[in-house]
Amino acid sequence: MTLLAELNVKGADEIIAAASAKKDAKDLIDKLGVEAKDDNILVVTLTKVTPYFINALTFKGLVPIREDITKSQGEKYGVDCKTMVYNGPFVVADYQKGSKIVYKKNPKYWNAKSVKLEEADCPIINEQATLAKMFESGELDITGASKDDLARLKKKAESGEVTLVTGKENTVLYDYCNLQNGVLKNKKVRKALSMALDRKEMLDVVYKRNLPAYGMVGNNVDYSGKVYRKEVPEPLKPNKEEAKKLMAEGLKDLGVEASSVKIKYLLGPKVTITSDLSDYMTKLYKETFGITLETVFTPDDTTFYDMLDKGEFDIGGSGWGPDYDDVSSYLEIKEKI
Repeated sequence: MTLLAELNVKGADEIIAAASAKKDAKDLIDKLGVEAKDDNILVVTLTKVTPYFINALTFKGLVPIREDITKSQGEKYGVDCKTMVYNGPFVVADYQKGSKIVYKKNPKYWNAKSVKLEEADCPIINEQATLAKMFESGELDITGASKDDLARLKKKAESGEVTLVTGKENTVLYDYCNLQNGVLKNKKVRKALSMALDRKEMLDVVYKRNLPAYGMVGNNVDYSGKVYRKEVPEPLKPNKEEAKKLMAEGLKDLGVEASSVKIKYLLGPKVTITSDLSDYMTKLYKETFGITLETVFTPDDTTFYDMLDKGEFDIGGSGWGPDYDDVSSYLEIKEKI
């Protein structure tokens, strides 16, 4: 519903307000500005002009689903891929949690004759180095890569052994700070932690790919027909000396010594990338401020997000990819999380 509110759909804000106040929203839902005129016409009423509305309709959260199927399956809807209804070029033929996903061509797809691929087998593997080795041994046809694996595969691409496909996406990685816990209640402390980080250096050491981000909004994002980042400079810049000053002031305000500060850093499964990130951040904060970072790795993404939702962290690594090409998809994030 928050997405509909972002798109300025009539009545969406009222439903959210009622839900937040734990009031019955049934009558409000009936008045939502979305109406099926017939089997082929859907009418959406907006409260104001929304240039990115059509663009946003491709987002997965707005994909239509069968009401009769969702009602008949209840809480089990989406658990078994065999009981799902598909309207895309592929169906999920098999899903083994933590192991693999198998996609097969959907013969009922409206343009099935143009789909040449019959099946795609996708192993679920968190370790990038393992994926790179499987790719080089011929076990995989496509993979992503980072660190030394990327450098090695780039050389193979130059010699024609493999094909390198590059591009830019607007996903921004960042850390959540739990404002209810310890020293992170203090704004100066939080700002110091951010300013101490040389993002380019960190990427060069840990990932050996990606671009440094100094603000919540990614590059090449639209803003009323303009590129937002060309109109609004990124607000964050690294400055260790200023960071040390801010940290000292913040800890003084709190009445604590740096040597006694321990921050719980929540990350996903322990793989090479997350381990290297943990080592880098731990060393950075110890050398810069004299504080201790204690990393908690989670066994899977479900556990990670569950701990994040419950506030069982001080700092949590996360990120955001825009739902559609407009700056509002970033600036309204506070209402989505």
